[in-house]
Amino acid sequence: MPLLQRCSVCKEKKPCYKRKCQSCTSPEDRAAYAAKKNEKKKGYKKIDKTRKPTGEGDFFEILARTRKHWCYITDTPIHGGIKPINCMHVLNKGQYPAWRLNPRNVVFAQSQCHVDEHSQPQSVLEARPGKEGEGWRKYFELKEKFKKEYKEEKLKQ
Repeated sequence: MPLLQRCSVCKEKKPCYKRKCQSCTSPEDRAAYAAKKNEKKKGYKKIDKTRKPTGEGDFFEILARTRKHWCYITDTPIHGGIKPINCMHVLNKGQYPAWRLNPRNVVFAQSQCHVDEHSQPQSVLEARPGKEGEGWRKYFELKEKFKKEYKEEKLKQ
């Protein structure tokens, strides 16, 4: 937006862009200003993605009502109710779709634990000191056990 200041060419106090009023500004300068102004207005268009219903929301609600709100990794209580970020799939949903809604495949965890599980390597998580490191080792043992069970289930089918 042009600022109200003294024009460096005509010396009158007017709305100026780069210290020049509209009458003293070249058409190129005005076009550049208009382009810059329109660029700011564009923003991002929201992409309409329709999601397929998976049943996870209802599934998580049932788990929240039937289980203790306790973090599997840190062995601490989860305050403020269970949200989807607190529901961590042991076997990921993409590679193991048959277990997406398996209650054994979901553990409750603090939100930071869930983020760490997706962003940190296993070696770093297991190397953490104290109860947290023990919790991660227990979690990865459970993950290996479930992978074997999943493969056995697939072979039976």
